[in-house]
Amino acid sequence: MTKAPANVPVNVFEDASEAATWNRIEGEWRPLFGSYFKEGLSVEYHNFRSRGPLRWHESFHSDSFEICLNWSGSGTITTDQNRLEIAPKTVAYYFPQDGRLDAVRREEEQHTFVTLELSREYLHRLFSGDESQLQPWLREYLGGKVRPRHFALAEPMPPSVQRLFPNWSKPPVLKAAQGLWYQSRVLEIISLLLFDPGASGEMFCTRQQRLARERVDKIKAMLEKDLANPPNMEQMGRVIGCSAPYLSRIFSSEMSMTMPQYLRQLRLEKAARLLREGRHNVTEAAYEVGYNSLSHFSKAFYETFGCCPGLYPQGAKLFAGQER
Repeated sequence: MTKAPANVPVNVFEDASEAATWNRIEGEWRPLFGSYFKEGLSVEYHNFRSRGPLRWHESFHSDSFEICLNWSGSGTITTDQNRLEIAPKTVAYYFPQDGRLDAVRREEEQHTFVTLELSREYLHRLFSGDESQLQPWLREYLGGKVRPRHFALAEPMPPSVQRLFPNWSKPPVLKAAQGLWYQSRVLEIISLLLFDPGASGEMFCTRQQRLARERVDKIKAMLEKDLANPPNMEQMGRVIGCSAPYLSRIFSSEMSMTMPQYLRQLRLEKAARLLREGRHNVTEAAYEVGYNSLSHFSKAFYETFGCCPGLYPQGAKLFAGQER
């Protein structure tokens, strides 16, 4: 069943092909902000499971530029020159030119993603004619041509964009402020993804500092993904493309702590949260975050929070009551 916000009329779809696509899903489709045909900008939220392969391209608008922030679920985009795999935690960019672009979402998967549909005119207005710092393929589109003609590419979703994703469906602001919130998020996504770092002329030292921060963000995301079984330095180095000693050095410099210290902090913070929520006992919380020794866990927990983990939930509730 397709759902729309209570204040949006039933005929929220901007054209018949879009309606035909999203009326077939089991889950949720929602316009969040804007109108592609009226404003040249549309932001939509999708969270669904499809019984069969979903011909996703039937919802695309010809001659638009679309950014897909793909959180979960997979599929393909096929152009006249290549076939692109869309995986979880990726960002996909594509230009549906003249309807000759095929996109399919795989069946029996949970698909959660946000799409930003942008018109050529909207982007021209946004950049005010100064497009020299944009990604080369976007400059070609804005200049009236795309090579290859039906263009699509995908890249891993940067940690800076991943951090923004959870709030798209439920903005942390009052309803009256949601339009401003979505507008600011669209501009933030554009500023993070559509500019070419190589075109900025940044100084070598500045570029190195930026790259170091980006690599540290990737390390943090990899550690947070599975606290119980985190990748080792060599594995992270292979993914990021750097040596293990270099990663250790830039992490310590950026975070003012070593990687093992940071991992320990993450584990204990998560364990404390599990204990506060009351659904895990001490043993379960310790194993959940990667401790195999209860004595080591209890010692580390006491050093961090000043009490043993068995007493922590009661102490946390008492402290919260005193704060109120």
